[in-house]
Amino acid sequence: MALGGRQMGALVASDGATQSGATTNGPRQAQGPARIVLVGRTGLDGVLAAPASTEMVRVRSGMDALGEVSAWSRQTREHGGEQVVVLGEAIDADPTLLRARKLVDALRRLDPGVRVLAVGRPLESDQASRDDAFDGWLDIDDPVFSSRVLLHGRRAARSTPTPTPTPKRPVEVSAPPKPTAPPPPADDRRLVEMLLAGESIEAAAVDLASRRAGAPLSLRDASEATDDASCARIPGVADRVLVGPRAAHERLADAAEWLGGWLRLEARHRALENEANTDPLTGAWNRRHFERALTDAIDAAGEARRDLSVLVFDIDDFKRFNDEHGHEAGDEILREVVNLLQSVIRPTDKVCRIGGDEFAVIFDDPAGKREPTSRHPRSVVGLAKRFQKQVAAKRFPKLGDDAPGRLTISGGLATFPWDGLDVASLVRAADQRALEGKHQGKNAIELGPASDAEG
Repeated sequence: MALGGRQMGALVASDGATQSGATTNGPRQAQGPARIVLVGRTGLDGVLAAPASTEMVRVRSGMDALGEVSAWSRQTREHGGEQVVVLGEAIDADPTLLRARKLVDALRRLDPGVRVLAVGRPLESDQASRDDAFDGWLDIDDPVFSSRVLLHGRRAARSTPTPTPTPKRPVEVSAPPKPTAPPPPADDRRLVEMLLAGESIEAAAVDLASRRAGAPLSLRDASEATDDASCARIPGVADRVLVGPRAAHERLADAAEWLGGWLRLEARHRALENEANTDPLTGAWNRRHFERALTDAIDAAGEARRDLSVLVFDIDDFKRFNDEHGHEAGDEILREVVNLLQSVIRPTDKVCRIGGDEFAVIFDDPAGKREPTSRHPRSVVGLAKRFQKQVAAKRFPKLGDDAPGRLTISGGLATFPWDGLDVASLVRAADQRALEGKHQGKNAIELGPASDAEG
């Protein structure tokens, strides 16, 4: 049977019932576990003697095993029964058992009663540490022994070593210390939620890594790295190291590997998000980002009872420039227009390319007025007209002698809440005013009644 398949005992029918009539929903028999999950190539396919009531599942990887154990635990926990996970050939490729221990820990968090067995023969020199990782070992050369351990074994209780007694000496009698609550579990779901919300996960991830290591950890610059056991390099993050003077070296290394995975994921997530929301030619935000950003800005402006303006404009006769000078020259114009605009606006404003030569600017200043007599529309009008003059005066090398004075823009300005209360109404008002500017001979920015001051 291919990996990823399931069977009940020796054979399963397509409807989930065994040929002997047993089903997964019936009462579990006492002579074996309720479910066996074989991970990877175990060498035990076809040689295990499983009762008809035992469901057998084959999966390719440890991640697949986590999914199977989690799903079964949620769906059939009320029916009782034991799950057994058998780890196959991956054990031989992992002599330190670092990854295997992580998988075993994760499986036991999902199902505290699960038994985890490994296929292979532990080295005698490492017998104790390897036995500590699993609940038993199976031998592919002895299927009878393996079947007995697999079907009739029980999860071994974890024993705690007895501390060596120390000589007693008189001590002052004092009140016993109050018990401290155990630290909350290192739950990765918080990091997922922060990534989806666009928040930095670094501080939260270091806090969770400290819980994994059982000691406080901190991030340092790589130039401060030392070769002692209190410092661990983070895989895939060349400029940072993880420092934990009070952490055991093995736990520190494990925490550094875990943290590196999350920091690389965050960097990749931000790169993909930026790529998905940026115009590749000009570097401006794209239309997708414009609509989302304007929606968020309108909501924030409404709550704070402040103004917000949107400028929509395009380049006059841009098609003619493309036809006369080629698309390479047209691309240069688009890039330079964005560069000019970004040099004029404030850090909180956003430049977006929403069409071929059509742009939109969200003029949003969450800090509010800087002077009691200042007005938002007036300051925006000043910025827009300054930008308009700079475009007309700009020399574009690829246009030759035709450039000065020939390149102009026309647009319209709309202000929340006077011209609209949502994205569609604001953009519609700005588009209408831009069209009016075109009809008046181009090279015009129509401001609307809310902008009743000269720039």
